[in-house]
Amino acid sequence: SVAYLYSLLMRAALPEDQQRDAPAVLHVRHRGRLRGWFDGLPVLVAPAPAGGAWGEARVPVTLTGPYDVLLLKCGSGSAAFGPSPDVEVRVSAADGSALPGVTWNSMRPGGLPTDI
Repeated sequence: SVAYLYSLLMRAALPEDQQRDAPAVLHVRHRGRLRGWFDGLPVLVAPAPAGGAWGEARVPVTLTGPYDVLLLKCGSGSAAFGPSPDVEVRVSAADGSALPGVTWNSMRPGGLPTDI
């Protein structure tokens, strides 16, 4: 089976002068096979970890404006795809610290965002 996660990373709450391109790190913990795209660009391909363990991936990304899009494809159901589509995602500053004024929205358009 395959599950998709679509999420919108929003910096719209920041003043316009702070919305310039910024380096960041995408942190992903997963239990199944994983592919990821950030703003439409492929950034991540990770095999399923063995034995139902959690895999961890860190990928440098660039925040490019008030909105960035993350799409993850998680596979499960076999040894090659992993036991579960479980996934945990975080985006941090390049040094690992929290990003000020950034929110996630993984709901349908118009849904309420949550702080990260």
